[in-house]
Amino acid sequence: MMYREATGNDTEQIALLHTQSWQRHYRGILNDEFLDGDLGKNRLETWKSRLQHPNDRQYIILAEEKAILCGFACVFADEDPLWGALLDNLHVLAPWKGQGIGTKLLKLAAQWSYNYNPATGFYLWVFTKNTRARRFYEGLGAVNQAVVLKENPGGGSADTCRYVWTDVKKLLFDV
Repeated sequence: MMYREATGNDTEQIALLHTQSWQRHYRGILNDEFLDGDLGKNRLETWKSRLQHPNDRQYIILAEEKAILCGFACVFADEDPLWGALLDNLHVLAPWKGQGIGTKLLKLAAQWSYNYNPATGFYLWVFTKNTRARRFYEGLGAVNQAVVLKENPGGGSADTCRYVWTDVKKLLFDV
């Protein structure tokens, strides 16, 4: 497995993987019409914007095997004054789950965040109904600090957990 920073040339592959991941894992959370309709276009627009107009607070790391995109993570440094850097995305395609790729991507994103600002925390939002993802993050030391009703892309809303590492070193160095 090779890990590298994303470039503008990766836009379509990231959008496709993101679309496939949402369609597989967010049934019953996001609106089915959105998942089956405009989701691909929505994700492509998001990733075009992020990759064609990147800022220095954004980091996108990819996991590839033989030029196949297997997973990616996206983090925004200093996104929140209290919680710190936001892990905005972490997705691994089903055939590559359970191989440590998600953990590696998460730790690479956290390492970048720590290098950017060692004093920052590290957090993410997870749908309450996404129990598999919640167990994954809890297994890596994240703590659910709050449940908030948030608006969903494509309409509707869902309870969402804010998972936090107040000391990112605990994630990075297992201290």
